[in-house]
Amino acid sequence: KHAKKHAELDPFDFVCDHCGKKFLGIANMKRHLRVHMGSEGKDFACPLCHYRGCTTTHVKRHMAHKHLEKSIPCPYCSFMAATNADLKIHMARRHWDIEGLDILNNLPKTYKKEWKC
Repeated sequence: KHAKKHAELDPFDFVCDHCGKKFLGIANMKRHLRVHMGSEGKDFACPLCHYRGCTTTHVKRHMAHKHLEKSIPCPYCSFMAATNADLKIHMARRHWDIEGLDILNNLPKTYKKEWKC
């Protein structure tokens, strides 16, 4: 019975009433709903400043962009990046015309850092 119940559901049956975004599973949708709750949904704090986010992922992204030293140099210009993902995006935007550079096929889907919140 249990498997049949899941087989009958569209995997993206859960839709946010606020923005229409679709989710795989009710838990994912409930997590997303905190985005629409304003300050009351921002339960995760940056340990270095007053920023608060509604998920640890938001705090990690904030920390990567606001608190990391920009120490990764672009090999083609003077740009310095805080993360490899930032460097890849910079290269795709600014150096897309360099022959042999296949950065467009390797753009990151998310920003990942080793922060523990």
